[in-house]
Formats: sequence, structure tokens, C-alpha cells
Amino acid sequence: MGSNMARLGNNILNKLNLRSKITVGISMILLLTFLSLGYVTIKSAQEGVNESFENEAIAIVSNINSFIGTKDKIDEDPQEIETAFYELINKSEDIAKVTLYSPVAEKYLRMATTDPNKKGMEADPYDLEPLTTEQPVFIEKPDKGQVEVLAPIYVQGQDKPYATIGVYFDTEKREALKSQTFTQVALSMLGCLIFIIVLIYFLINRLMFNRIKNLYNALQSIFEGNYSHRVKSTSNDEIGQLIREFNIMAEMLETRYVNSITDQVTGLYNQFYFNNQLEQEVKRNRDGEEFSLLFIDIDHFKKVNDQLGHMEGDRILGSVGKLISENLREQDVLARYGGEEFVVLLPNCPVEQSEHIANRIRSSIASYPLTNGLLPVTVSIGSATFPINGRDTKSLLFSADTAMYAAKAQGRNKVVSSSKQLDAKEKLQSNEEGTVDSLHVREMIYAFAAAMDAKDAYTQKHSETVSRYSGAIAARLGLTELEIKRVSMAGLLHDVGKIGVPDHILNKPCKLTDEEFEIIKQHPTLGKNILEHISSIKDILDYVEYHQERYDGKGYPKGIRKEHIPLGARIVAVADAFHAMTSSRPYRKTPLTVADAIVELKKHSGSQFDPKVVAVFLEMLVEWKDQGSNNLEAIITN
Repeated sequence: MGSNMARLGNNILNKLNLRSKITVGISMILLLTFLSLGYVTIKSAQEGVNESFENEAIAIVSNINSFIGTKDKIDEDPQEIETAFYELINKSEDIAKVTLYSPVAEKYLRMATTDPNKKGMEADPYDLEPLTTEQPVFIEKPDKGQVEVLAPIYVQGQDKPYATIGVYFDTEKREALKSQTFTQVALSMLGCLIFIIVLIYFLINRLMFNRIKNLYNALQSIFEGNYSHRVKSTSNDEIGQLIREFNIMAEMLETRYVNSITDQVTGLYNQFYFNNQLEQEVKRNRDGEEFSLLFIDIDHFKKVNDQLGHMEGDRILGSVGKLISENLREQDVLARYGGEEFVVLLPNCPVEQSEHIANRIRSSIASYPLTNGLLPVTVSIGSATFPINGRDTKSLLFSADTAMYAAKAQGRNKVVSSSKQLDAKEKLQSNEEGTVDSLHVREMIYAFAAAMDAKDAYTQKHSETVSRYSGAIAARLGLTELEIKRVSMAGLLHDVGKIGVPDHILNKPCKLTDEEFEIIKQHPTLGKNILEHISSIKDILDYVEYHQERYDGKGYPKGIRKEHIPLGARIVAVADAFHAMTSSRPYRKTPLTVADAIVELKKHSGSQFDPKVVAVFLEMLVEWKDQGSNNLEAIITN
């Protein structure tokens, strides 16, 4: 039984929170203290009741003793004494009877009594015990429901008491008074206990748990990304010190967070922050509500750095960022994406409105004398709109980036919308199910690329990087926007045929055997065979199939040479080789440096690679080096 009660108590305590546990613990201590104190108080009160009865009885006996006076009065007029007894009873409701016992020989007779039935009768030895003291004696007789006070009466010349007075009290009144005293004391102590518990609970809340709760809420706020949350405290106790330490920590976290999402040159948000915001915006608009994205690139920025210096170039980057910001709405998000490239997220912004904002930005920058007339500064802008140009971040960024390259290809200082970039015929095709711009096809293409990257751990993001390089080269060569998009798509899908190559061959750390190399050589054709079932991308099949052909005709799968190799395939070949050289591979754990990769491109220009494509790509790499970029994926074509 005891173990079950203990187990139940533990279960109850486990379900309580800390505040309740502390309150219960303190309450139990107080309860035990009050019970002990209450017991002592009640006992003392009850003894006080007894003492009050004793004092009252003794006072009555003393008065009667004085009234009786002498032996003659007792013997001659007991009736007068009896009358006095009745008057005494009438004055006190507590007295049950009063009797005067007078000795006859060795016995005591009731000489005067308020009990008429026993007047003159011999006293019962049980009723009257011989008195040997001079002071009254208080005697309890619970079985009779009485308490009595016996007092001796002495007369002159005798050592023994001549008579005895007995005052008998009814105990019901006393017990009722005791009960009343107990109830009053218990209620008073219970009230005090409840008041103290409520006061303790209030103090625990105010001094401890409310402050801890505020601190907890602040921590939750920081975990949710609100690093500006602070907790107020004026106390110097331990919790106050903890709160101050928390505020210092929160300030440090806020500073680090702000630095982590801020571009140090322009003071704008950086790519990391922008990508997170774009991802959140895609999630918020799953129901199809439109928002837009702008890619903004400064034209000919290399000339600015070459002629005016990098410090002036940084100043111009900051000024361009400020001009862009001045032409945006309050809810728009502006970030520097890398190099001289900026991106803008436009929530709740359809195609037409995004074009209007983009043209306003372009015009504002073109008309502002950023270099005091030394060099004109303009921007090329590409836009994409959700869900028209994509339902995920990758496809939206790809569409806006491609549109920006198209703006450069059209002469720079232009705005190109990814949603309106095709001519009438291409627009008609894009509305048909299964075209390259349709959402499910685009999602399928990215799924192919992701599957390939997942299969080959050493080429993670390889497809996306090759796609970006390929699109940049195509734009620099002045190809049409549609062709830029095709080349970029081919770069994304060029290795899809490796899905059919066994993993042990793809990831082999040493030289392949002739049989294994023959299997590898099949991947361009296998890729074409996989993709030819998607009719909307038939124009890129040759780029995928021939991206391993060499300019001198010694490549595979067909050994064709020079202009017989489609230009898109020649572009992908250069982009693919450069990224492969500068990445870790199963057979080469340490990648080549950019400088070493450039040497290899020059060495094989005219033999393995199209010299025109190599020259354009090397020009881009030189510009990237001059700009001091640390991110190959952020190479900007001008």
C-alpha cells in the first residue's frame, strides 16, 4: 500500500512543471510546520480553557468559604447556605451543583446541597475524597461528565478540615468551548497557510518564473531567426546576471548573423540570404500567386576596374546598389549575387509590373553620372516570374540568368523578360504541352541532372556549373536567347547518359581498362537515347551526343571534326573540361588550379577544343581574375 502511494506521488510530481513542484514542496514544508505549530497552539488553548474553569471554580470556592465563615453557621443554618448555593448556580451556567460536606464522626454528610435528592445523605467515598491540603483540588471525572473543585474549610482549633465544599461543573460547556477554540485556531492557521502559499506562488512567479519565461521566449525567438530580441532586467540577482549575459550573447549573434547575410562592399544582402528568401517565397506561393525575380549585371565593368581602379569600382558597386534600392518597393529584397551582379526578389509582382520596375532601374542607372562622365555605366537585366518560368528556385534563377545573358547578347543596357523573350512562333510552341519552357519538362530536366550528380559524388553540382559556363560562353559569342537557353540546357544534361554506367567504373580511382573505357564512351549516345523521348528538347540532342567529340576528329562517339561538330557541343566540351580539371575526380584527388587549367585549355586549343570557343572562355576567365572573384560560378560575361 505504502509503495503504491509513493509511486502515485512520484507520477504526479513527474507531471508537474518546475514552478508547481517548487510551490508544492514549499507548501508541504509549510503544512508540516503549521500542523506542528497548530497542535501546540490547540493544546495550549485547550489547557487555557481548563485553567479558566479551574480558576473560576477556585474563586467560587473561596467566596463560599468566606461566606460560610464558622462551624456555628454551618450547623445552625445550612438552609441559608443552600440558598446562597442556588443563587450561585443561577449566576453561572457552567455550575452543575454545589454541595457542603460536613463531618459526622468519620463520615461526611451533605449538609447543604443544590441536589435536593441527596441532602442529608452520607457522601459517597467516590464523590468525596479526603482532603489533606489547604488549597482547593481540581478533579476530572470523565465517566460522569463532570469536573469538580473540592476545597477544605478549617475552623479554629482544628488541624483537619471541618467541612468540604464541592463545586461541580458540567463538562459539555467546556468541551464545546474546546471544540470552538480548535475550530477557530484551525481556520485561522489554514487561512494563514493559504495566504502564505498564494504569496509564495506570486513571488516565485514574479521573481523567478516570469523572468525565466521571458528568457525562454527570447531564446525561442532567436532560434526562429529574430536575433534582435532582448530581455529587460534591472535586478542584480543570479537571474538578472543570466539575462544580462543572454543579451550580450544575443547581440553577438545578431552581429554575426548580420555579417553573414551582408555583402561587405555594398552593404546589401548577400547571395546566401537571398537564396533563403527566394526559397521561402516559393514555399509561400505554392498556390500559384505570382512573384518575380530580376538578375542585374553591370555592363563592361572590367573597363571600370581597369581604368578607374578597384577602389572606384567598389564605390560604383555601392552606388549602383543604392540606385537599384531607390527604385524598389518596401517589400522587395535586393542582394549582391557576386561580382558585379545583383538580384532582386519582387513579391506579389506579375510580369508586366516586374518589367516596369526593371526598366525604371535600368533608366535610373543609365542616366546617373556614376563616373562623372569618364565612363558610361549601364546594366543588363533579365527577369523571371513564378510560376510561369519555374516552380522552384533553380528553374527561376536559371530563367532569369538566361534572360540576363540574352539582354547582353542584344547589345546591353536592356531588359529581357524570360516570359516574353520568344517570337510569335516560339510563344505558340511554348504554350504547347511538353515544350522546353513547360513546367513539368523543366522539372524533369532538373530531376535528370540531380540524379546524375547524386550518382557521382565527385561531380556534385557539376551539371549546373557546366550549364552556367556554357550559357555564359554562348552569350559572349552573341547567340540568340533561344540558342543560349538550348546550350545551357545541354550543359545541364550533357552527362545524363552516365546514369547507365556502373558505379565502379565511374568512381574507379585508377586508370580504366580498354573495356571499361568503351563503356564510358557509350554515355553520350546513351544520354541522347534517354532524352530523345522528350520531344520538346530535340534541338539539344546533338549537343549532348557530340560533347565528347574533338575538334581534330579524334573524339567519340562518331569521330566528326571542326564545324561538323555542332557549336553547342563544342561550347559544352570546353565548359565540361574546365570544370572537370578544376574539380576533384576519382582518378585525381587534387584539382588543378585555374592557372594550370588555363594552360591545358591553351595547349589543346585547335586539337581537342574549338579555338574560338577557348579564346572567348579564356577572355572571360581573365576578366574574372581581374575582378578578384573567389567564386567561379559567379563569372560575369560583359
